[in-house]
Amino acid sequence: MNEKSKELLAIECKWKDYVEPKKVCRSLLERLGHIQWYKDQRKEYLCIFSKSFKEKITEFNDHRVFCYDLKDIEKILTTRKV
Repeated sequence: MNEKSKELLAIECKWKDYVEPKKVCRSLLERLGHIQWYKDQRKEYLCIFSKSFKEKITEFNDHRVFCYDLKDIEKILTTRKV
């Protein structure tokens, strides 16, 4: 939650292969509906981590979606300089 920009990031982690991101997004949006924090003014983003995806999406119901699988995480970690 970013108080200044009124942005909210919802994250779900699935330790499974071939996750269906649209299904996860539906669930995340349903749960976000219960959060009253700047309900009509905020910008919502969705992020999903999994072993792998059936497909990767970047948008769902006018929400930006970030999908990261194990290959993405490995790439980030191996290119990151400490």
